Amino acid sequence: MRDGAATSRLASLAFALVLCLVASGARADTPADPAKRTVADRVAVRFFSAETGGIAHPKWITERWLAFAASLEAQGEGIRAPSERHMRLALEFEIGETLLSLSPHERLLGQADEKRLVADLRAEQERRVGGASALNQLAVQSGISSSQLTTWFSRRARAVYYVDRMIAPIRTFDDGELRQAFRSNGSHEFGATFEDARDGLRRWLTVERFRALVSAHFQAARGRTKVVIVEAH
Repeated sequence: MRDGAATSRLASLAFALVLCLVASGARADTPADPAKRTVADRVAVRFFSAETGGIAHPKWITERWLAFAASLEAQGEGIRAPSERHMRLALEFEIGETLLSLSPHERLLGQADEKRLVADLRAEQERRVGGASALNQLAVQSGISSSQLTTWFSRRARAVYYVDRMIAPIRTFDDGELRQAFRSNGSHEFGATFEDARDGLRRWLTVERFRALVSAHFQAARGRTKVVIVEAH
């Protein structure tokens, strides 16, 4: 991947894009029918590695999606406006998750299991940003369609499945682990009783483990991944 100075420049440029798009989204809330709003978009970052098929088969992240992903990171921490740190986390997570989802082992994920896993991942993402309506509103404001969200959750499901099968188990917990997590959650946001909280705790722990392993995978892939800033002209 690029050296530290170039990576820092990537973060700064992409963060400027996030600020611009978040501001545009805020101003665009006034139309009566936000679904009809036209949101300009273009590729902000292009990357490729052996997992993508090399230089001939790059993947890319658009300005709109980067802004949306950075906002998810910020709102997951209870912060309304994303910072450069949120942008960097979003960028690294998008690249790392994409590389993991491209594993040939993802084809082993059955349709029924994928549907259940997508439902779990969506439920946890909704919880992190304040509910289903909050996630949908953020998507609309960012110009992200429902089909794009579905594709994104499906990609994440494939990556989670690959990590769970081939790297480390992240979807299976014994009662001891879940009870310890329940005791440490003093706010009882997952439920007042352990039985009520069990499913929510399981989803939360799965995503937390997954995020940690995606971050580690991104760091390990830096040397074989080329990231290119696509600057506006």
